[in-house]
Amino acid sequence: MLLLLISCWTKEIPAHLQPGLAAPVTAPVSAPVDLSEAMDRLVARDPLLRRPDLDAAAQWPPLDPALSAYLDRVAEQPAEPAAFQSLEQEHPGTVAVVLARGWRLAAIEHFGTQLSSSLPLQRQAGLWLMPFGASGVTPQDRGPWSWLPPDQILTYAEQWVLRAWLEAPDLPQQALAETLSDPTFDRLALSPEGLILSAPRAGDADLKALNDLVTLFLESVAADSNSEQARHRENIEALEEQLGVEHAALETYAQSVRLELGSAGGDRGRGGALMAWQVERWLDPSRGWGLDRSENLQRAARWDPSLEAPAAVLQVALLKDLVDRLEVGLKRGRITHLLPPLADALNGVGHARLPMRWLERPGPEPATWLDLTRAAGAPDGTTPEEGLAALNALLAERCTVALRNTLPSEQRALIERIQRKATQ
Repeated sequence: MLLLLISCWTKEIPAHLQPGLAAPVTAPVSAPVDLSEAMDRLVARDPLLRRPDLDAAAQWPPLDPALSAYLDRVAEQPAEPAAFQSLEQEHPGTVAVVLARGWRLAAIEHFGTQLSSSLPLQRQAGLWLMPFGASGVTPQDRGPWSWLPPDQILTYAEQWVLRAWLEAPDLPQQALAETLSDPTFDRLALSPEGLILSAPRAGDADLKALNDLVTLFLESVAADSNSEQARHRENIEALEEQLGVEHAALETYAQSVRLELGSAGGDRGRGGALMAWQVERWLDPSRGWGLDRSENLQRAARWDPSLEAPAAVLQVALLKDLVDRLEVGLKRGRITHLLPPLADALNGVGHARLPMRWLERPGPEPATWLDLTRAAGAPDGTTPEEGLAALNALLAERCTVALRNTLPSEQRALIERIQRKATQ
């Protein structure tokens, strides 16, 4: 027993329990040296940047103006989405867009399944996840998500954040690529956006297939007369035979072009794949819900200057499609279903942002046409005729923009025809 007690007395006392000795100090983690390392730390294990470690980031030295702007905005603890929407607008094509959208997703993610049954929560989610501002319109039976099944809102939000990583080709994406390789994120990694993000960084893509797709899509919306429609049908039948499909030839071709360009890699290939994806999404919205197709086309030239011309042509095609659909809708007295695609196109090429009320109305009213004329950059109008005229004027304007580029002769002829009709 005595020997046991002696052995206890001679055992060394841990340093942190010895009187007069302080506990060992853990060495502080060094600050990142550049934006790439900073984004690696913020991404950690979440490619959607919903809850990055901002306590540590607040102590970092200034590394990048867009990152600093985001950290300053978060430090203000804003409770409204407008603060983050303005951040995106002030720093386009930067990490601020990804970070702001991640924050916006985190703000509504806890709504979960309640979104399907709660109109007030759907309205809050609309403000956080779409480029609109509150407008005071609160219909009792209609929220801003009529264009999307309620149980798909969070899925849409995740894809919307992932698309922010495609704002520009030079965003630091090393940690993103590593994170997406985790099987946990297969759903994101295997999405069209994820595949484009994982495409080879080096490469020299040939844009012939993309230009063929652009021509066919433009031809499809420009075909007004019987002879023009017959010629387009012949071209589509030839495409169906080439692809071995019986329908949805343009969607199928757009998908094949996207995959081809993504495999080719490089900024041109990845940017071209992003453009083909917008065509897919326009032709079949269920493939990729959203209101940002035209916006994605608007920034195509950030990827490669050679993409500017086909992107401008595609924006003409979107507007021409909407002009035709609006004319038909007005004759039939049904245009509510056109409000989401109109918002989609105007978000990219309009002169002013639409308010949330644009998507919340159960039907058109004078304020609908007022919103449209203002977004199109036309004098204020409150009638359907003024709204349609404003959209035609915007179409003619975008034709002028497209025609400034060097275009294939067939595309130029189609755009000139579209412009003539828009100005009649």
